[in-house]
Amino acid sequence: MDPANVEVRGGELRLRMPGGTLGGAEMKTVTPVGAGVFEARMKLADAPTSVTGLFLYAPPDLAHEIDIELFNQPAGRIRFSTYADGALTHTSEQALPFDPTADFHLYGIAQTRTGVEFYVDDELVQAWDDGVPRERMNLYLNTWYPQWLAGTPASTMRYTAVDFATYRANPAG
Repeated sequence: MDPANVEVRGGELRLRMPGGTLGGAEMKTVTPVGAGVFEARMKLADAPTSVTGLFLYAPPDLAHEIDIELFNQPAGRIRFSTYADGALTHTSEQALPFDPTADFHLYGIAQTRTGVEFYVDDELVQAWDDGVPRERMNLYLNTWYPQWLAGTPASTMRYTAVDFATYRANPAG
């Protein structure tokens, strides 16, 4: 992930993937945050074999994580996962009823008192009430070619456009 692949242009945040490479872009909060609602309105890159992530994470790897992974392709797919205490506790993959590379859509994670809820365009699409980490974690947005998809880079630069991203703390935690 190269910081040079993150830019603001035309009022949008762009997470770029340079053509002909497996390069990507990532942003994260400077400090960890507590329970809350994390949302981003995004138009995904049309770059099959890559993903855009909207997630909460605290090291070490796989110890504490709440993920939305969006497959950067017109045939929309989304994966939700949680990791707690070093183990995968939940995962679910679903088809999206739209092409996420054609227009902006809102994706969100809401940590509740007991678990987590995942939203697409303000519609609840997945929820779990157990096996969800409660630690303070950093918020991340990224676009990249993960090894588990055996990435084939696009020939030209592609990017995920972010109209806005927000975080609202949940005082009830």
